[in-house]
Amino acid sequence: MFNATVLVAVITAFAAIIAPVVTSVINARTSLKLKRLEILETDLNVCISDFAKHYSELTNQRGYMEPYWNFVTASYRAIAQIHDTSIQADILSLLNYFRENNGSVDESTDQKFDAIMISVSKYLSKLPR
Repeated sequence: MFNATVLVAVITAFAAIIAPVVTSVINARTSLKLKRLEILETDLNVCISDFAKHYSELTNQRGYMEPYWNFVTASYRAIAQIHDTSIQADILSLLNYFRENNGSVDESTDQKFDAIMISVSKYLSKLPR
């Protein structure tokens, strides 16, 4: 009887020590995963914002190379961040159009850009929040 009581007391003490440690580890891992998702979401939002901003600059500053290269850089960042092959293909198509037309913005590029932004909006709405 004495041995069983001691054994139960040792098991209870062990559980009382281990339970908070296990809980702490689980909470830390969950917090780390949530922080990573938050960082990825922030990066994606900044990337899309830069893509739109640099297209606007390209539209307003026609003929200058810096806005063109900023837009190209933002486009490739968007391709890397957005994991939807149709959106990636649309962005590449827009870039190819710019290359073929010496970086000039016209009604066709505006329509392509608008279509890309609508697709990006739909893509973002499907992401888990």
